Amino acid sequence: MLARAESETSRSADLALTAQHEETGSSSVTQRSCVVCRRAAGLDELLRLSLVGGHVVLLKPGKGRSCYVCVNRKCLEGLDPKQLSRGFKKQVRLDSLDELIEAVGQLAQRRLGETLGLARRQGSLILGVDRVHAELGRPDVGDGHVMALRATDLAERTNRQLERIPQFLAAEAMGGLVGVGRVGAVAIPAGEMADRASYWLRV
Repeated sequence: MLARAESETSRSADLALTAQHEETGSSSVTQRSCVVCRRAAGLDELLRLSLVGGHVVLLKPGKGRSCYVCVNRKCLEGLDPKQLSRGFKKQVRLDSLDELIEAVGQLAQRRLGETLGLARRQGSLILGVDRVHAELGRPDVGDGHVMALRATDLAERTNRQLERIPQFLAAEAMGGLVGVGRVGAVAIPAGEMADRASYWLRV
């Protein structure tokens, strides 16, 4: 059966992921292959899976054999017991893939929220539908240079205006993450922080 780590393990797993991202700042980037698509990538582009008591657990820290999977829904949904058994070199059961995907989705939402809050504290977060739309419309800014999100409960006209931007949370919930009452859209200018947020948008 597939199991998520319990609360203490989950906190440690978050720390492990942070360390994993920091490791990639060195000149020599460690690469691993996705167990599904076999694409080779740096550790900052993959999620680590480990075995604990025969269960597949997301981001379990520590030594031991691990498998890696791309941070996108297609590869997550493509996980199967044969691939994992080859990767772990032992028989693996995969009874509840939905549980793993849900755990990754929850982690992605937390990480996005943390990154938005940090950008707000550093003064780099762009707030509001008009300002985000203006930022995306600048001639020197194209897709892939700005990380932008819109609320899930915008008016139809506003949704059309920002239709290329991914939806995240309701306006009030999104505003709460960044210390304002409600916000219809947010954006982070190009840079390391935008790249960090974009990483989690792939789930």
